[in-house]
Amino acid sequence: MLADTRAMIEDNPSTVTITRKTWTHAGGKRTSSSRTLSAQTARLYNTKGDLEYIPDDGRFLRRRGVKMLCYHDADVLGHTNTNEDTFTLDGRTYLVKTVNKLTWNGVTVSKQCYLEEQ
Repeated sequence: MLADTRAMIEDNPSTVTITRKTWTHAGGKRTSSSRTLSAQTARLYNTKGDLEYIPDDGRFLRRRGVKMLCYHDADVLGHTNTNEDTFTLDGRTYLVKTVNKLTWNGVTVSKQCYLEEQ
C-alpha cells in the first residue's frame, strides 16, 4: 500500500512548504508563533465537493473541494484552536482543514487532507 501511495503522488507531484502558526495560552494571555517547515511532496486534486442550497435562487450549487494526498510521514496538521497549517501553490493559498490518516492492517500508509482555498 505504501508503494501505491508513492505511485499516486508521483503521478502528479507538487512541492508544498507549509507555514505552521501555533497559539499558546499562558497567564491568561494568548500568544502566537509561526515557522516554516521543510518542503514536502504531495498531490493535490479536486473533488466533487458538497452541495449547498442557495435560498435566494432556489437552487443547489456544488462547490468543488480540494484535497491533498501526502506520504504517511508527512508533517501536516489539521486546523484546531491552537494550530493552523497553510501553504501557497501556483498563486493560491490553502488552509489545511482536516488530516485523515489512511491505514491498512493498522499501519498508516498515507495522509489525506481536506483543504480550503483562502
